Amino acid sequence: MSATDEKTMCLVADSDAAEVFFDLKDSAAPDAKPGVRGPPIDAIRREDWSDRTLRFWMTGINTEW
Repeated sequence: MSATDEKTMCLVADSDAAEVFFDLKDSAAPDAKPGVRGPPIDAIRREDWSDRTLRFWMTGINTEW
């Protein structure tokens, strides 16, 4: 799931999905990458993910993004 789409993150949190994959790498345009980690962090703190496995795909911290 695109980690830039807060509405979808809320819908998935309320779904029956057993696993959620947050795409923090390819789902954001280069100019949006600096702020792309904030929305999924907020969603993880706000929503109940207790019955799901959360996975993340992100750009390395040693890159410009």
